[in-house]
Amino acid sequence: MSVKKLLVFIGKPGAGKTTLINQAFPDKKIIDVLPFVMSFKVAGKVPEEKTIIGYRNMYRHLQKLDDDFVILELGTNHADFNVAELKKISQLFPVQIYLCVASNQTLRERIQSRNRGDDMEAMERRLQRVFPDDHITLLERAGLSYTVLDMEKPLATHSALIEK
Repeated sequence: MSVKKLLVFIGKPGAGKTTLINQAFPDKKIIDVLPFVMSFKVAGKVPEEKTIIGYRNMYRHLQKLDDDFVILELGTNHADFNVAELKKISQLFPVQIYLCVASNQTLRERIQSRNRGDDMEAMERRLQRVFPDDHITLLERAGLSYTVLDMEKPLATHSALIEK
């Protein structure tokens, strides 16, 4: 792997991760965990026990990249696993982590407005996860720095906070 820098955006569905990334980095490739997880979709749902395989596959893909600058978009699932992987990567090159937070009410509204046919039962389980507190605890234990972005604020306010 010859990546020189990794920016990681972590947050619940509807937080605005993709929107922020596309605004801040319009010409950069995004590695999103979602396609890796969705490859295990059966009858419209991804069995929870299969999601970790999607995350592992995504990190394998990331290791094969030959880019100077990579953007990684993660959900809040498997916090222990993701922080451990990010710690390993941080020993190879700089990693900057952004925790994207918004109220569950805002997240629900955004998810419903995108009208993608999301499994709302699964979405609701994802919205109930404790975030960002669990991630912060794990990141601090691992010695990884992070920035919390309040995604209720206009996206333009985050541009100065994001290291490019």
